[in-house]
Amino acid sequence: MGTGTLENTEQELFIGKGDPAIFKAVRGNFTEAMRQLSGQTFETTELRGTPCKLTITYQFKDGTSSGFAFLYGSESAGMPEDIAEFVRAAVRETHPWYAKFKQDVAGGH
Repeated sequence: MGTGTLENTEQELFIGKGDPAIFKAVRGNFTEAMRQLSGQTFETTELRGTPCKLTITYQFKDGTSSGFAFLYGSESAGMPEDIAEFVRAAVRETHPWYAKFKQDVAGGH
């Protein structure tokens, strides 16, 4: 949801179906260590800048879901590198779908 920037004005959450190749590409960046964070929220010890929250939620084949969250500041160290790389991969892989979906919604489709 949103653009991940401080100037973000997008508050809508877009959910839809896309090419399974997108899921496979992003899933390849999800680690066992990340799965072990399920159900937890982490907060940086030094909150600097604008408060930010990253929430990662995922669904399993059996329909159950889980996730984790990080609370940090826009000028804080942020989250661990494997989490940051997962987010970068998700944005990179889903951006074309996201841009088209927003365009379709704006056009009334």
